Amino acid sequence: MKELNIYWKQIDRAALEIESDHISCGEADGRKNKPSSEQTRRSANEGEIIDKCHGPINDQIDAAKPLLQNKENHLVELKQKVYSDSFHALEPELKTDLNSLASNFKQVLIEQYHEWNKSKKEYQSFQAFHKLKRPHSKKSIGMTVFGILLIVGLLFFEIDYNTKMLAEALVGGQKAGAAMAWGVAWINVFLSFLIGAGLMRNLNHIKKSIRIISGLVLSAYILLFTFVNFALGIFRTAASKSILESAVTREMPTITEMGTWGSLAVRPWSNIGILDVTGWTLVIMGMSFAIIALFDGYLFSDTYPGYGKVGKNLDNAEKKCLSIATEYRKKGKTQFELTVKMSADYLWQDSNNRDLIDQEYNSFQEIFLNYEDMVTNWERDIDHIVQEYREVNAEKRTTPEPIYFSEPFKLSDDIKSASKKFPAQYEHFKSDEQRTSTMNKLRDLNESQYKQCLASINISYDEYNKKIEEVINDYTIY
Repeated sequence: MKELNIYWKQIDRAALEIESDHISCGEADGRKNKPSSEQTRRSANEGEIIDKCHGPINDQIDAAKPLLQNKENHLVELKQKVYSDSFHALEPELKTDLNSLASNFKQVLIEQYHEWNKSKKEYQSFQAFHKLKRPHSKKSIGMTVFGILLIVGLLFFEIDYNTKMLAEALVGGQKAGAAMAWGVAWINVFLSFLIGAGLMRNLNHIKKSIRIISGLVLSAYILLFTFVNFALGIFRTAASKSILESAVTREMPTITEMGTWGSLAVRPWSNIGILDVTGWTLVIMGMSFAIIALFDGYLFSDTYPGYGKVGKNLDNAEKKCLSIATEYRKKGKTQFELTVKMSADYLWQDSNNRDLIDQEYNSFQEIFLNYEDMVTNWERDIDHIVQEYREVNAEKRTTPEPIYFSEPFKLSDDIKSASKKFPAQYEHFKSDEQRTSTMNKLRDLNESQYKQCLASINISYDEYNKKIEEVINDYTIY
């Protein structure tokens, strides 16, 4: 509960007794037989005593009024927030945002649809010109990655193996062996891959002239890597034999002998017979790698030249269309979920405001009930002072005391009743039952507003999805 900032205090009876000097006043009035026996109104001194007792009471009341006004203002502000329907702007804002998204989606999809249509016409024109009835082959990401890794693996394996095989046969040793290994691997693997991906596919071309030319060039290239690999094997074999003989005779191979190795290598067809196991291994491995790389490049995309490219363009255009639809569905859902979350936050704020209202109602109840309880104490203390005045007055009199001396002092109803003393703020006084009923009505009101908001939000979101589907159907790619 919110801490009360209004406390009703007892009046200082002892101080008032000293200030009013009620005993002396009573004795002085009694000697003068004041008030007279027939008098029904208080004497001047008695009235002055009572007025002085009212002073501290009025001070507390005057101090409490602005505080009560502040509490009333706070309560009115809270009630306005709760009654104002904090959800009312959420659905229109969401609808505006979703309409904007739907409009942007239509514009973007139409642009991409035209791109797809352009790619589709290019694809169909390519099929018609090249008399292709089958769809282009599509490679999965896994197969594409495998094809690339295969080339990279073959390249580095051959470089490493050839470097070790040739290091002893070259004057430059390891560095010279690595240099030659890189050159041979580039031909066997990398260049074979490029020839397979480009030239080899031309064997399927619709034009006979292109097929013939490509076949001749491909044959020349096969002859080239065959020559290179046999030359490499013969060179390694010749070198190994000379090196072995040098190891026996303990004499280094002469320049003439080394020149002989190269002479034998450049005439591989005449010297195939000298190949040993190591030489044949180099030949077979190199040609195998070249053939594998050749077919890896050939099968890397569609085997008809250019068909894979136009097919990929069409696939990318299709994916772009689908991704746009997915993107705007996601944007709409994000906006919808954000609005739902905001409505839940507003519901929590309403609940928090209701708790504050309940606290204020309870505060008003406690303040006014405490006030009326304290009025009883004030009345009792003032009556005590007045009765002491009357007692000493009666003792000093020579005439009978007035009849009203037998009546207890009473504060006026305007003071005793909180509803009369604080009429504006007392409107907010509620019993426990009234407060419970009011708070239940406020809760039901806010929950009803929340449910209506959610219903309208869902309707707007459904309408957005329908618009998205309508645009997709109007510009379908299937």
